[in-house]
Amino acid sequence: MISPLLIILAIIVIVIVKGVLPSRSFKGWLGEFLVRQTVSTQLDKDDYRQFHDVTLPTADGTTQIDHIIVSIYGIFVIETKNMGGWIFGDPNHPKWTQTFGKSKKSFQNPLRQNYKHIKELESLLQIGEDKLFSVVVFAGDAEFKTDMPDNVIHRGRLARHILAKNTPLMTESEVQRILLKINGTMLERSQETSRQHVRNLNRKFGNSEDETERERQLILLKMAGIIGIFLIVAVLLNSPESPTHKPAAPASITVSTPVPAAPAPPVTPLAPVVFQRHELPKPKKVPRSDEYGILTLSAKKDTYVTLYDTKNAEVVRMEIREGQSEEVEIRKGSYKAEILQTGKREVSTVSFIGDTGVLEF
Repeated sequence: MISPLLIILAIIVIVIVKGVLPSRSFKGWLGEFLVRQTVSTQLDKDDYRQFHDVTLPTADGTTQIDHIIVSIYGIFVIETKNMGGWIFGDPNHPKWTQTFGKSKKSFQNPLRQNYKHIKELESLLQIGEDKLFSVVVFAGDAEFKTDMPDNVIHRGRLARHILAKNTPLMTESEVQRILLKINGTMLERSQETSRQHVRNLNRKFGNSEDETERERQLILLKMAGIIGIFLIVAVLLNSPESPTHKPAAPASITVSTPVPAAPAPPVTPLAPVVFQRHELPKPKKVPRSDEYGILTLSAKKDTYVTLYDTKNAEVVRMEIREGQSEEVEIRKGSYKAEILQTGKREVSTVSFIGDTGVLEF
């Protein structure tokens, strides 16, 4: 006979598989995950700085961009579609079509969708549109049944498409400025940020299909949670009682004749311990004069830091990757430090008065 607990567990699995996994939002997340893995493993992260699932504030709410790749060869703005079946599309038409046999479904032209992202970044970063490249990536097993532009591709061609753009369009300092701007502007990734973005879409376009779908998924997950609670209670109620421990038999007592202690071995005096002084490793750089010192900057996570002197002039601006450290020569004194980590901006005051110092983030 099948255990009732197994039946309840099977119901939970069916609810999740039938209600959540086939949903558009889950497929979208899976497609973005696959694209993220592709660019993370096939592109050099030092040359191609990557942002994923970026939400930026705009004049009329927010905009959400799947992936942004920043390099001296341009900024690649990627819109991901995780779809199967046959895809019919015209770059100039507002709607494209996905077909499965006799079933047809229309969806928004992803090129137009990504064009809005391009214009928002162009305004935010104050750069020309010639440095921004729109890319639409299909992460599923979709088959294009109409001719597509060169920038509408399958996931397997994504890295080659990006690497084919090999003409430098920006300097490294421009890239650093753009990285700082995106890090300082993007909203923190959280459920509240996602909900706010959906509310903004609903305010502009009315109640969206995605919002209705999310509400349905939330109901299904709550149902699965309630069933899970009943399952836990059932397991606790049906668990066997702990076995009763029998009292241990009294231990037998053995009386032994005391044995005289052996004589203690002679004590040999130890030689005195000499402690040697070990100096800390010196910095690699040497300051130019007594007015300057070497400041070591280290970070536990990817950090963008800018130091300003008392006249608010920029002294240091750099990116420090996770677990790395950098040495800089600066004049001794007080500085304002602007720190950007995971989309959060902090400002603090730093005093540097010694020949060497360490600033950890």
